[in-house]
Amino acid sequence: MSKFKTHFIGGTIWSISSLCLIFVAGVIFPVLAVDFDLYLVLAAIACTMAFSLFADIDTKSVPQFIFYSMVLMVDIVLIMAEKYQVAAVWGALALFPLFFKHRGVFHSLYFAILIPVLLFSGLYFLDLISRPMAIVLTISGIIGYIAHLRFDNI
Repeated sequence: MSKFKTHFIGGTIWSISSLCLIFVAGVIFPVLAVDFDLYLVLAAIACTMAFSLFADIDTKSVPQFIFYSMVLMVDIVLIMAEKYQVAAVWGALALFPLFFKHRGVFHSLYFAILIPVLLFSGLYFLDLISRPMAIVLTISGIIGYIAHLRFDNI
């Protein structure tokens, strides 16, 4: 089985585990309790699966193709909305993974935590997602990323 399939299937399995973990954490620590609705569950599953593939954006792979296709779509929308500066920054940030060798910084536990935390706390502080959504997606992203590292035996 190719690594992509391993990460994809593993990410699917770990996404269910992450939802269970988030639910149990909410029972044990009520301050972390989240009202689960279908949108939140689907977003958490998609986030875990996406991050289980994300670490391979630094090499020519299916995840890299998906990532840069999404970057291009977002850039086109930003340009059409005449958000040229944001589009330029977005495009420049998208080049960041190309400067690193495979299994370098993107295959580290630090990045497994840093990337989801920065991404979803940023979206929360920009008022693009709610606090419960940011918490669930951050945890799901970290779990998905760690799943990738685990399947790579790192």
